[in-house]
Amino acid sequence: MSTTFSPRDGQEATRVLSGRAFAQLMRHATPGGKALLAGDWAAGRILVERPSRPQVHRATGVATHHVALAAKIPPAQRRALDLEAVSLKVLHPRKPSDAELDKLVAKLGLARIWDSLDRLTR
Repeated sequence: MSTTFSPRDGQEATRVLSGRAFAQLMRHATPGGKALLAGDWAAGRILVERPSRPQVHRATGVATHHVALAAKIPPAQRRALDLEAVSLKVLHPRKPSDAELDKLVAKLGLARIWDSLDRLTR
């Protein structure tokens, strides 16, 4: 998708590109063309709407899985995360690895784990 905004007061027109369209232009551009695209982006002559996660990662240094998680956080939780009242890890806990589960079973004991499973499956 490519849209062009009309210039005002002698300004140059701004091209609006999707992240996919911008990536395609970059992929097929010569080194000089890439420099021109990058310069136009930096100068505001290109606006990239909905950049891809890898583009956001490269521009911000934030891991792509964190970008994906942060994009889904509701407004109330976004505020808490922004104020550091809660961490991304708390909002979206990951599943424990097999090694972490093995340590937990070793710590609690196999008998307690079986007893718990028994209670849960009655």
